Formats: sequence, C-alpha cells, structure tokens
Amino acid sequence: MKRYIVSLSLVMTVMTAAPAFAEKPLTQPSVQKANIDRSELPAPIAKPLEISVIDKAIIAFVVRMHVASLSRQQATKFSRTFTQKTQDHFKSANQMLAFFSRRYFPVRHGKSLQLDSLSLRGEVPVQHAYLVDRSGLRWRLSYGLKDMGNKKWRIVSTVIKPAPGTPT
Repeated sequence: MKRYIVSLSLVMTVMTAAPAFAEKPLTQPSVQKANIDRSELPAPIAKPLEISVIDKAIIAFVVRMHVASLSRQQATKFSRTFTQKTQDHFKSANQMLAFFSRRYFPVRHGKSLQLDSLSLRGEVPVQHAYLVDRSGLRWRLSYGLKDMGNKKWRIVSTVIKPAPGTPT
C-alpha cells in the first residue's frame, strides 16, 4: 500500500509542477565572445609546401618502383617503398608483399602504368597515376608520400579506384 501512495504522490507532484514549467518562456543564454590575444597565435602558412623538380622525380621513381616490384613480386624492393612504420607492422618483407598482393589486386596484375599529376593534400604530396590491369580494366591510383629526410620519399597512403574511359 505504501508503494502506491508514494507513486500517487509522485504523479501528483509532476502534474502540478508541469504547468509551472510550461508558463516560463524559453530564453537563450547570452553569448559572450572570448577575449583572445591573437598576437600569440601562430601565423597562417604563407604558401603551400613546394616540391622541387628533384623531389618530383624521386616521388615518380618511388611510385614506379612500388608498382613494378609488386607486379614482379620483389618483396625487398616493394617494402622499401613504404615508411619504416608501415614495414614494422609486418614480420618480413615477404609477409608484407603477400598482404598487399591481395589488397592491391589491380596493381599486382598491372599491365601498364601512366603517371599523372602531382597534387598536394595539406602537406602531403599525392602522386596520381593510371594503371591498366591484365584484364584491360583501368584504375586511378593515388599515392600519398612523406619526405623521410635526405630526399627519401616513402608511401604513406594509397587509394585505388576504378577509372572510367579507355586506356590510351
């Protein structure tokens, strides 16, 4: 019986309180702008990362070596196209090659490669290329690269998408 009395009194309290809340209009709290000393903020980047002609040639070489070594199943050369951090995820260069041979199936069975433009995504240069596989299908490859110092560029990301059109 006590249980019902507590429940009934709770219901009565809610019913009488509801109209009191409904009568008060909803108001937005005032917004105060933060007082920030902008002199301590870093200056915006004046110009984007510039890639020298030599770096462009090295990037193109790394991408070509990546595709050729995967296609020819050359584990050591293939693993060297990636950063050390990526290489450390695998027990050996052969394990790495086996993993990417399944994952990058079109590249594994590539017949021809044509490098396209080099663009910048923030501070990451992205080398684009078109690949035609042995079945005649065309693919767009985009490789993000990182400068490891001393002109040693290594692959940090790869995107492989079907590309429309006929290969030229």
